[in-house]
Amino acid sequence: QHTAKAMDEKMMDDILADLKKSQPDGVDLSTATVKVKLPFLMNPQYQLREYQLIGMDWLNTMYTKDLNGILADEMGLGKTV
Repeated sequence: QHTAKAMDEKMMDDILADLKKSQPDGVDLSTATVKVKLPFLMNPQYQLREYQLIGMDWLNTMYTKDLNGILADEMGLGKTV
């Protein structure tokens, strides 16, 4: 039983460390690393704002790491693409 608890704590520590690494490292494109490309279905006449690209990159990172997350803010602005 003690070993199972230690394994659960280790797994949770690993997940938390992975989440911390997945957080955006900046607030605009000059300071953040964005790895994801624009979706090919997106109309090329429209462009995402910097914070939308950073948010989309974070969502993609969460998806590829098979983690759940909610992208939200206080105002409810900028999350509709």
